[in-house]
Amino acid sequence: MEEVFSVKLGKMKVEILATESLGVRSMSCLVTAGSLRILIDPGVALGPRRYGLSPHRREVQTLWERWFGIKKALRTADIVVITHYHYDHFNPQEPGLFRGKILFVKDPERRINSSQKRRASAFLPELSGIARIEIADGRVFSFGGVLLRFSEPVPHGETVKRGYVIQVLVEHGGFRFLHTSDVGGYPLEGQNEFALFWAPDLIFLDGPSTYMAGGRVPEKAMGNMAELLRSGRLKKLVVDHHLLRDVSWKQRVKDLVEEARKRGVDLLTAAEFMGTREMPLEARRKELYFR
Repeated sequence: MEEVFSVKLGKMKVEILATESLGVRSMSCLVTAGSLRILIDPGVALGPRRYGLSPHRREVQTLWERWFGIKKALRTADIVVITHYHYDHFNPQEPGLFRGKILFVKDPERRINSSQKRRASAFLPELSGIARIEIADGRVFSFGGVLLRFSEPVPHGETVKRGYVIQVLVEHGGFRFLHTSDVGGYPLEGQNEFALFWAPDLIFLDGPSTYMAGGRVPEKAMGNMAELLRSGRLKKLVVDHHLLRDVSWKQRVKDLVEEARKRGVDLLTAAEFMGTREMPLEARRKELYFR
């Protein structure tokens, strides 16, 4: 695996550990604010089937490499955030990794669908006596000069069938970083209100799942994402996760790319943000098998 480095922005450092442009399903990142280390969504997964094909061995190798990096970050993290209970956002198999951590989690009882509720009810009791667990939904926490702000739950994409997620804003030294979790590019009315209100400098955004919709980008999602670019404070918009499962993602959101250029906002994949080469392996699974 190529060596990557954290990106320093103001008094904060952000390192995206795993996501689709880095070869796996994930939105895992490590934020260093002052002396505080915050790990958001320590999970990683592979798409079980794409184009009728199982994951290629290169995808499997990358999965283990990225998971090794997440585990390494977990050992030194002070705070861990789990925005929802999908396995590409948390891993329930090694509860000992959370020992001694402050764990902020999506409420396992309120505004949650049945499958995520089952996963949470199996996972969280394993952490009893190991970690300090805090329900994060809609709350604000202060650690010295670092603020953690959590949104109220919003739908996972276009419907509530896949449950709800919470977004997390980290603020330190006048700099704001927003991790949107699985919002799917904000396809619903009001879904981007948290982002607009707190006006982040940097956003790590989950783009629309165009690969499951015949290349369609919901009209409202395009409008809501463009609204972020016009908010005036945003400097960098990292768009990744579901959107990067589509080999033609840039064409799908070409109007957004052009709007970002006009506004002077850097629109980047996570790989570009981290200064490493793009590896959207799932989107290129056919190439891996048949090239």
